[in-house]
Amino acid sequence: MKRKGTCCTLLMVPWGLFDKQFGRSDAEAPDPEGRVPQWDKASIQEMKDKFSSIGFGPRQLAVMSAFLGPDQKATEALLATDRDVLPWVEKYQRSRETVSQTDYEVDLITTLTKLSSLGQKINYEAYTYPVRKVDLSKLKL
Repeated sequence: MKRKGTCCTLLMVPWGLFDKQFGRSDAEAPDPEGRVPQWDKASIQEMKDKFSSIGFGPRQLAVMSAFLGPDQKATEALLATDRDVLPWVEKYQRSRETVSQTDYEVDLITTLTKLSSLGQKINYEAYTYPVRKVDLSKLKL
């Protein structure tokens, strides 16, 4: 569900017992209409193009099928008509039928993590510490 606020456009995604908000809270205005397609009405090529524009491919498109329309099975049936997406749709359907669902869950978590950090500027220096020099003459051997 897309929600417009006074300062941002957020994508609300139900996830278990809470909602995860995707979007920029630092934006001064909502994104222009049409920037995010209506997924349930979009063609496969539109979906692939939109995912490609943010650095994702057929794999991520297939794993996000649960969030691209009101019915995951119908969305997957549509995606399965594309030869690039078909192997991933089949892989995740098989994975969801297993007890552990490992392939599906790992790829979904990885994709959601990448999606949630798009556009973030991370200061990696803030998380590093200088290496302490060891005075070898003080070591007792």
